[in-house]
Amino acid sequence: MLSKKSLEFFRELIAMWPRRQPVNAIRSAAAIRDDWPVFIESIQKRLKVGERDYGDSSFEVPLVELVDEIQQELEDVAGWSFIMWSRLRQLSGAAKKIK
Repeated sequence: MLSKKSLEFFRELIAMWPRRQPVNAIRSAAAIRDDWPVFIESIQKRLKVGERDYGDSSFEVPLVELVDEIQQELEDVAGWSFIMWSRLRQLSGAAKKIK
């Protein structure tokens, strides 16, 4: 759960948003208001699982190992993104044939 300070920060951020906004800006503000706290809560849960499984050792890992780990994770994201893109492309082609 977000701290009161974090929630207040995001409320202030949303309050400062200009009144006249294109639709995308309105969606961005709504995402910050509605989705950001859920995103943060998900990260906090993952950090707790990591703390349970690995203790505080993550803060002792040499920086070069962290860089390697991040690079591997980004490669995973890129790989999964391609798989999703490919599957969506296939679905799009199938949907066009239905018309």
